[in-house]
Amino acid sequence: MMTNCNYGKIYNNDFSFNSGLGIGMYRSSYNTIAYNKINFNVRGYSHGVYNRGQDSAGILVYEQSNTNYFYKNSVTHGGDGFFLWAGQTTMDSGKGGCNDNVLSKNDFSYAPTNGIEVTFSRNTITGNRIYECDHGIWGGYSYSTVIAGNQFRSNRIGIAIEHGQENEIHHNIFINNKEGIRLWARKEQPADWGYAKFRDTRSRNYIISNNNFNSNPLILNITRTDTLNVFDNIFDEYETILKTDSTVIGLDTTWNDEIAERFSTDTAEFVPAITSPQDAFKGNALLAGRKNIMITEWGPYDFRYPIIWNTNPTDTTLLMKFKVLGPKGNWRIVSAKGVEKMDMMKGSLPAEFGALKYPGNKIDIELILEYAGAGFTDQFGNQIPANKPYRFSFKKFFQPIDFDVVWYSYDFKMHDPVKTGQIIPPTARLRPIKAEKTTRLNYAWWGGIKTAEGDHPQFVTSATGSAIFPKGNYELGVTWDDAVRVYVDGKLVLDEWNPSLYKFDESPHKTVKLALEGNHSFTVEHIELGGFATLSLKIRKL
Repeated sequence: MMTNCNYGKIYNNDFSFNSGLGIGMYRSSYNTIAYNKINFNVRGYSHGVYNRGQDSAGILVYEQSNTNYFYKNSVTHGGDGFFLWAGQTTMDSGKGGCNDNVLSKNDFSYAPTNGIEVTFSRNTITGNRIYECDHGIWGGYSYSTVIAGNQFRSNRIGIAIEHGQENEIHHNIFINNKEGIRLWARKEQPADWGYAKFRDTRSRNYIISNNNFNSNPLILNITRTDTLNVFDNIFDEYETILKTDSTVIGLDTTWNDEIAERFSTDTAEFVPAITSPQDAFKGNALLAGRKNIMITEWGPYDFRYPIIWNTNPTDTTLLMKFKVLGPKGNWRIVSAKGVEKMDMMKGSLPAEFGALKYPGNKIDIELILEYAGAGFTDQFGNQIPANKPYRFSFKKFFQPIDFDVVWYSYDFKMHDPVKTGQIIPPTARLRPIKAEKTTRLNYAWWGGIKTAEGDHPQFVTSATGSAIFPKGNYELGVTWDDAVRVYVDGKLVLDEWNPSLYKFDESPHKTVKLALEGNHSFTVEHIELGGFATLSLKIRKL
């Protein structure tokens, strides 16, 4: 983590397998970051289930960090690979940014969100490899930015830029992305936003030239953009070259001698003066792909210690598939609960096997395994000697609760449930804006609840339900924004009814331990005052 660090060199390091950041830079300029392994800095991702990086990143460049050079770093499997944001100073004043940073010959592949995110700034991105991300590059409000000589493969969108200006995209290779390049702008900017008051935010003045597009169904998707030079690109195996509408003006597809001559000029590569640089990319092929991001309760799995991993978590049949990974050695199943008919009971690592859930049991499964083999370091830093038996496990518990959930919308100026303590005005008869039945509460809303009647930025949630629990000790966890109360059998067990206690930079989370047996009822009351909202209730067996 770097704050006001200038003219430094960071090279030949390994900053991998962190749940937040590999390298973070705040107001730090003129630094050289080269030949580092900065892989698997990620959280919040579950392959095939949940596809977010939750603002984790291999490299974060933030708030007026300028003229840094990033060369031949391996930055794979990050929430974002590279995340650059100009910072609040620029958002308020329109001045400055994180400008003139150079990203050259790095690998930013396998990010759940963006391989590279650069916003509100001017930078150079050349010769990088960006595979299998949601967006290869997200460049919102980027201007005078050069994107050249990069390889974009198997991303959802290769390059996506909103409100960009005077950007040059040339000599890149796009293979097997769902979309090659998307450029667009919104009709209006927020009236209270400082940046838009001081800066031109139109989408305009692009050069897209000498790129090779192969097996991209949609190549160029452009709206609300003015003045583009698009020429001398190669297209193969596509459905649509250009998707546009009447909001695009000044699209020129003719040859431009001046631009072509400028792009044909060779540029010298700057190689940092570093003695004995390591090959940061060595061994990357072994863990290629987002499927190798496995988030445990302690962070991303680092492939050093034994683990059993469920590979088909969304399968609704009785079949469960597992991988057993770790150092060289042997494993065996010591005990199993909730499953039967395992394909294998023992073997050597790595291994894969299947098991069947007991019919009717979908809530309580536990497999305990034992490993013996090479010595290793576990997730807590403990050194486990060779051939010492080591136990590890897989546990899955889900207690469905038959909830009836209703939502109401009203103006909190007329009735403040925080002050009165009453979720519904005592004299009001309200019609729900929405209702549903569910076995779990796990909601997130951006900008309120949206219904056929419109958007409802302020609302209350009322959920009631019951379930039969096996005798045991449990932990009830609740995540919320802005206020919540939880009752079990009519008794208030969690009271977070005062939003002023929290800043809501992150949604708060609280847990309550309960001893349960038999039938129990649950009531959850929730308030949203506007903005982002969430309500999540989970119960795990201790």
